[in-house]
Parts: sequence; structure tokens; C-alpha cells
Amino acid sequence: EMAMQSAFPHNELGEISQHIIQIYKRLHETKEALYIEREKLITHLQISHEGLGIFTKDKKEILVNNLFTQYSNLISDSNLETTEEVFAINELKEIIHFINKNQQERSRGKGEKRMSVTINKNGRTFIVECIIFQDASFEISINDVTQEEEQVRLKRQLTQNIAHELKTPVSSIQGYLETIVSNENIPREKINVFLERCYAQSN
Repeated sequence: EMAMQSAFPHNELGEISQHIIQIYKRLHETKEALYIEREKLITHLQISHEGLGIFTKDKKEILVNNLFTQYSNLISDSNLETTEEVFAINELKEIIHFINKNQQERSRGKGEKRMSVTINKNGRTFIVECIIFQDASFEISINDVTQEEEQVRLKRQLTQNIAHELKTPVSSIQGYLETIVSNENIPREKINVFLERCYAQSN
């Protein structure tokens, strides 16, 4: 670099030339840094736990990870030969309609930028989300939430079972206490019997 600098004349032209070299160096460093960041992003997408596909506004693939292909195949019940075939999957028609509608409304500056649908297929539950970017390119993410849905169902079932199990003894306790409270002339022995029954039910 020193040899290159000494090769330039010591005048205005020499200074301009040195500035151009510095700008070129900075651009080269920025390009290298962007390339590294791009590689990191691609690696992240490939090991991501969600299926992710990024497409141009013309529905051409920019980047697709393995899970996106895998989940698309599960939803469509067939092995897609190209990623673009995802736009012909019947179960995704709402998402595709959303993309097409957005492209039509884009010229008028309208249209939603995000949409999400839930798909139940062969005992599995998928959440498919589409985000449209400013330049009309878009991403589609597919998440398999079967386990989470099952956990929600089990929690709901458990809560219903607990409520059902509690209802009988609580109703019984309530009945005995109501009898005691609403009748002033109940003998003490009877009250004691009712209270013992309440205690037994609470146990």
C-alpha cells in the first residue's frame, strides 16, 4: 500500500487518487462484512426450528430452508418437485390469495402486510404466516405446533376434570352450611353432625 501511495504524484491528483483507493478499501471491507453476515443468516435459517421460505414479488425462490420443504410436503401430501409448487397447494390458498390481493392493492398504497392461518392436516397442526416486505418480496413461515396444541388440550381437560371433581363435595358442603345458616332452631347435635360431614367432604 505504501508503494502504491508513493507512486502517486504529490499534488491534487495524487490526493484524489489516494482518496479513491481508501474508498475502494472501505467498500471491499464492507462487502466482506456483508458476506459474513449473509453466511451467518443462511446458517441460522437452515438450523431454524421453523420452516422459512423467502420469495421475490414474482414468487421466485430467494432462500428456503429444509423444514419449509418438509412441512410443505406434509401439508400438500406429496413431494413437491420445485419450491414454487407451494403456491399451488390447496391448503395454502388463503395465504396465496392474500399475497395476490396485496400485490393488486400495493399500487394504491393499501393492503395488509401480515397474515396467519392454522392448518390441521393428518393429525398435525401447522401455523402458516406470511409477511410482505416493502419491496413486495415476502416470506412464508410454517410452524408445527402439534405438541403445543396437545398440551393446551390436556391442560383444558385437566382443568375440566378438577372442576368436575370439586363440584360434588363443594355442593354437599354448601347444602349442609345453608341448612345450618337458614334454620335457627336446629339442635346442637344436628349442627355437629352437619359440621362433621362438611369436614369429611372438605377432606
